Amino acid sequence: MRGIAFPSFPSADLQRHLQGNSNEMAIRGALSFREHCVGVLKANGAPFSKDSILIDFGTGWGRIARAFMKDVPAANIYAIEPFDFSVEARKANSYISFVKTDPLPPLPFCEGFATHFVTWSTFSHFNQHYFDRWISEIARILRPGGVCFITTLGVRFLEDLKEAHRQKINGQQIHFWIDLILKRLPHDAIDTAIAEVRSGNVFWLPSDSVARSEFAECFVTDRYLSDKFSNLFTVIDYADHGQLAQDCIALRRK
Repeated sequence: MRGIAFPSFPSADLQRHLQGNSNEMAIRGALSFREHCVGVLKANGAPFSKDSILIDFGTGWGRIARAFMKDVPAANIYAIEPFDFSVEARKANSYISFVKTDPLPPLPFCEGFATHFVTWSTFSHFNQHYFDRWISEIARILRPGGVCFITTLGVRFLEDLKEAHRQKINGQQIHFWIDLILKRLPHDAIDTAIAEVRSGNVFWLPSDSVARSEFAECFVTDRYLSDKFSNLFTVIDYADHGQLAQDCIALRRK
């Protein structure tokens, strides 16, 4: 249209490797997340504008950042990725800035740089050390009043694992990722995990099958953030009833 090239897609294999689907389905998921964020921001008096500066953390191939191009000028979107996926992401979308960083802070931004921060399916895979370090780093980068959205695995997901276990026992097919989790989290341990998470703790489920031991499955709710980071953030929304594929916690910087 008018000589403008729309962003393209990396290979379907790479997309499926990162989130289990590709192309239209991948973008639909990103747009659902974007719609949720926009609604929460409007409800809390912190909507996007032409002056917004957005950081998408753990961008993968860039699908989440792409969804927000209708809300924030492309020049003001920074997509952060510690792994080499960022190379393919940059090839697919030259309009936004892709920044390759280290797996641990700091990010190459000054204090109070961003107005908004989003991250999909990243904190749900951090161990507690990484989780806490990155929450503190987000607080450094966000200006007062800025809003961050992080997705997590919470009580709802753990409850769903019980049903998945029943299906597996009955010979029904379940998602390969769910099956990998159930092999490490027996049915009789799920209630223990739920109790831990409900009490405001992090429940970490390690894995030997991933490239880095710091990344596997992390179960946590908004209570952990409210208790531990109350000096930095206020929880303004917690979507944990299936609105999205993962729970979503919205934090406003104090």
